Amino acid sequence: MKGILFLSTCMFFLAFSSPALSGDISAGEARYAQNCGNCHGPGGMGLASYPKISGKEIPYLKDRLETYRA
Repeated sequence: MKGILFLSTCMFFLAFSSPALSGDISAGEARYAQNCGNCHGPGGMGLASYPKISGKEIPYLKDRLETYRA
């Protein structure tokens, strides 16, 4: 009985889920260039003049973000 209920619930949610819609690539590129490109560069890998924050501890991130905001 639990299996049927679970299967029915899954089928219900799948029936009402929508596929991903394709976006406007040129609009996305323009938004990236305007909002993200200055720090992340054209390839999205960041620039040497900015600190690498990936994988860093929370106190370090907090300090870097507060310094950036100032």
